[in-house]
Amino acid sequence: MKRLLFFIWISLVPFLCKGQSAQEYLQVVTDRNLYITGERIHVSVRVEDGSHHPLDMSKVAYVELSDTQKAHVQFMIALKDGQGWGEALLPATMHSGNYELSVYTYYMKNFGSDSFYRKNLGVVNLNFKSPEDNLVWEEGLSQISASSDYPIHTDKPVYGKRSPIRVQLPKDGQGHATLSVRRLDMEMLSEDPISKVQSYGGKASSAYLPEVEGHLLSVQPTEGVGSLARVQLGVMGLDTHVADGKKLRGDEFLFLMNGVYGHQHVALAGFDAQNNPAPVTLKSPYAQCLPAELPVLKVRYEETPLKFRLLASQLQGSVVPQRDPQQRFTVEGREPSYIYNLSEYTPMKSIREALMEFVEGIKYDKHKGSYALFTTTEEVSGYSSQPALVLLDGVPVQDIDKLMGYDARRIHYILIYRGKYTFGDNVQEGVISFTTYTGELPSYQLTENERLYEYDFPQNRPPFEAREYGNSTEVSAEQPDFRSLLYWNPQVKGDAVSFYSSDMTGVYEIKLTTFNAHGEEESFLGYFEVR
Repeated sequence: MKRLLFFIWISLVPFLCKGQSAQEYLQVVTDRNLYITGERIHVSVRVEDGSHHPLDMSKVAYVELSDTQKAHVQFMIALKDGQGWGEALLPATMHSGNYELSVYTYYMKNFGSDSFYRKNLGVVNLNFKSPEDNLVWEEGLSQISASSDYPIHTDKPVYGKRSPIRVQLPKDGQGHATLSVRRLDMEMLSEDPISKVQSYGGKASSAYLPEVEGHLLSVQPTEGVGSLARVQLGVMGLDTHVADGKKLRGDEFLFLMNGVYGHQHVALAGFDAQNNPAPVTLKSPYAQCLPAELPVLKVRYEETPLKFRLLASQLQGSVVPQRDPQQRFTVEGREPSYIYNLSEYTPMKSIREALMEFVEGIKYDKHKGSYALFTTTEEVSGYSSQPALVLLDGVPVQDIDKLMGYDARRIHYILIYRGKYTFGDNVQEGVISFTTYTGELPSYQLTENERLYEYDFPQNRPPFEAREYGNSTEVSAEQPDFRSLLYWNPQVKGDAVSFYSSDMTGVYEIKLTTFNAHGEEESFLGYFEVR
């Protein structure tokens, strides 16, 4: 942890010496410009320098969708080589109207909201009307025929339901590009999706570090708590992520969360200079920059397809994302010295009994008036004189005596890591990790000082899940397929792509988006029909 934070500061030197002249410009593409609540918004981000070359500095992009009152959607996107993508569900509580999409990096916050990428997107709530609605409806869509007069071509102009579709891409659009295929059932009449021009001007701040290694999670004391001396963090789950924060200014602690992605539970414990408990809380990394005003959303629509689109959004919204169940055995990149798989042993009622019966290399003894666990050393035979860091499902354990009484039948693995481990300013003599079968601290009560939070870490290139119908059984399946967005690919490579149509008839638009050498957006269109 200390090494990585040091690397961040070293990486900052060239930018600070230039008076923070490093500037990031964002190219952002969404799957469409008009949504209904309950659908997912898909966002692709590319970071460039002032000459429109890829810039691999920040490793996280922040996305917000806001009206003039608050941000309704917030999520992070992990960046690799200056590119990444993510998605989010549009809540059913959103009113109908225009919203502002803002995308930025943590470092860009130094230059103010004018440096952010911003554009307007429309959202329609088909479930209920709100006093905040800012929407004008008009029935009837513009007629577009599926002809060959467009730069993007399909293998045929008309398809049946649940049929394979092959798209031939234009040569000018091949390479790194974004492709979206959607049904034409709504369109903006007075469309205002044009992004505001990013500008860097005025005096810049130096409060926000560029996230050159990964997401920087900020922790601060709760209101009314005195000065903090140390904060310990653990990400709950089968994967092990534990760290001590680095104190930067005031009582803010910073954690480098490299390699942590998606929805996680985070346990925090704070301590003052006398090692007394001091409650802490997570600090939001978002800028929460709200637009001063937004134009009226004017929409032309086709009623029947929208009803099916609403049903599809309701079915989609009921899907609960699954956590990664995989067990990973590394701490700070090191493999464990010993692994005990308790499913291979006689079940014990407590961890104390399990350690006494068949686990070697762990000693349970007192240290400075309280019980602790010790591991054997690598340098000499025998046990270390300093306690090991003890984890239960990735959460640092403060009360070891309480842990000894925990039901060992819930424990899947006991992992022993020998050697010295550095977390923040603290050096631990070994790590002992207990992981349950679920990775969710079953029947374990945290102490009063430990707080458990839900936190959405950056999304790491989630795949777009499109249905496939490879045989007659799947084609005739009774489960309806009302998808209006058939395909979304934020990193198209090659000269052709393939996907399947849904049960929704009508005209579909294919849109390929690229950016030229001057950073200007270029779009290529094509159309086909499903009957």
